[in-house]
Amino acid sequence: MTTYLELIVHHGGKMDYSEEVPRYLNGKIEEVDMDLDYISYFQLQQLGVVHFEYARVERLWYMAPSHNLGNGLVEIRSDTEVMDGLIH
Repeated sequence: MTTYLELIVHHGGKMDYSEEVPRYLNGKIEEVDMDLDYISYFQLQQLGVVHFEYARVERLWYMAPSHNLGNGLVEIRSDTEVMDGLIH
């Protein structure tokens, strides 16, 4: 049986660090289902290129549950961070 993970993807905007708690501005928010058995750093990169039609994806992050933009963003640089994110 295939298990899907629903990702809430924020893209196309920018971070504003001028306040005490950072804000994400002028971006889009979309929900995407990914097969849990195949989620990886490469697949997340491909999601940005194929699904969202970016020429390339420069950086990826996930936000740890029960945190905010000021203390919960974790940069994804490899499958290690992807697996850590899936634990949450």
